[in-house]
Amino acid sequence: MRSFSLWASVVLFFLSHLLAAAQEHSARDSNTRDRTRLAAGETDASNAGPCTDRKLARYRASPNSTGETVEGGVCAEAAPVNTLRNFIYISTTITQTAGPSPGSIFPASGQLPQFSRLPGGQPPLTLEELEPLVQQAEAALRMRQDDNRAAASKLEDVLARLKEFIVHSDERVLGGNFKSLVTDIERQKEAVDSASGDNLKWHNTDDILKNIHSPQNALGNIAVTSATQDRVKVLKSRLDDLESKALQQASGSDQAKVVGVKNGLLRYWSGVLGSFLEPGDSMPKDPATKFVVHQDIPCPTVFNVNRETAVKLTVGDRLPFFDGQLMSTQIRDAFVIVKCTSPFSLSAGVAFSFIEQREFAIQPTPAPSGGTTVNKFGYSSRSSINPVPLAMAHMRIYEWDKHRYALHGSFGVGVNVQGTNGGGSSAEYLPGLSLSLFRTMYLTAGVSIAKQADLAGFAVNAEVPATVTSPPIRTSYKAGAGFAITFTKP
Repeated sequence: MRSFSLWASVVLFFLSHLLAAAQEHSARDSNTRDRTRLAAGETDASNAGPCTDRKLARYRASPNSTGETVEGGVCAEAAPVNTLRNFIYISTTITQTAGPSPGSIFPASGQLPQFSRLPGGQPPLTLEELEPLVQQAEAALRMRQDDNRAAASKLEDVLARLKEFIVHSDERVLGGNFKSLVTDIERQKEAVDSASGDNLKWHNTDDILKNIHSPQNALGNIAVTSATQDRVKVLKSRLDDLESKALQQASGSDQAKVVGVKNGLLRYWSGVLGSFLEPGDSMPKDPATKFVVHQDIPCPTVFNVNRETAVKLTVGDRLPFFDGQLMSTQIRDAFVIVKCTSPFSLSAGVAFSFIEQREFAIQPTPAPSGGTTVNKFGYSSRSSINPVPLAMAHMRIYEWDKHRYALHGSFGVGVNVQGTNGGGSSAEYLPGLSLSLFRTMYLTAGVSIAKQADLAGFAVNAEVPATVTSPPIRTSYKAGAGFAITFTKP
């Protein structure tokens, strides 16, 4: 009993140090990940950016790879991905999600300043008063057309440069030139913001139309004489021509709609470009984190179930937006398959029981006074260590170092083969704790529970009565130290 207590103390000491080492290793890994994350300036934002869940192991794979398998739970990262050109959604199911359409934010036309109304509030009644106003409207329309032509040209130029920049971003992402790419993104955003939104220089001609309609109404109220007939006809022709030209750039016109779409497209891309920058449009600490997407795949606590999760990318190309078309999407094959194995496992091997196993026999012994021999009870075999084949069931409690090591609660059943004088064959049990290596080899320390044989009513070295022809055996279960080495099925 004293040896069992000593062995139990040794086992507990070993397991306590094992758990302490595991917790220290886990804490060290967690601190290392925290320092890495802080250095990278990571933030939580849905699937964008690197992994954020500290409890999950980080697994990075190329988005172009297929069929890679990893043991969960993990946070799967796909990198590098061109999140500038593409709208990328990573998920564990096959989904096709349309990207944000710029059409929903396109205004019909810009917010336009109003041209000043004609002074006086009432239409002039004479040709002498109308002619200067027509000249003023003509000058205002020419100026507006010049300004709008320059603004439209700038819109076209900014969009063309932006499209060219987006087209060539693929090779820069694959080349890993993230810092210079984000620097150019910052410059592109400045150019886009200066040509769109409240800075848009293109304005509709609604205000000029109002100042054209007022002289037209006044002209209709003038009495036409033979002396003024030609002048009225010329003024009417000039006003009709002004109205026709002004309507080409009024609200709802084709030109206004085209400019509105282009302005909305620039505002959309301003938001996309801004997502690569920090608040205030400053450079991020680690530009590479902007070209990573991730998906958390934890392994939930399930009862004896194996799970496989295929992680796929849905990629939407934004380039068709420049041509007024919808985003084209593509679902790629799974770039990684995450396996979550059951917490239960089986293994088989050999256990070593420290419960003494013995077999008894009737042995002839010389009489103390000499002469004939006498029969006495003795041992035919006696072993303090007994190897036993056994099978074990394990339940995983904790694992670390990328599934290399794990701690299990275990229970094993073995067969102790003994002869009749050893009490016969019987089952032997080994509950305990196991340390697994690569989920293949299990080292188990615990309490061995096995039957031990003893003489029924007699003691060793006692003389055998004449009526007894074989050792009377009795058995009872005993507890002692046990150790096992087992392996899972390859």
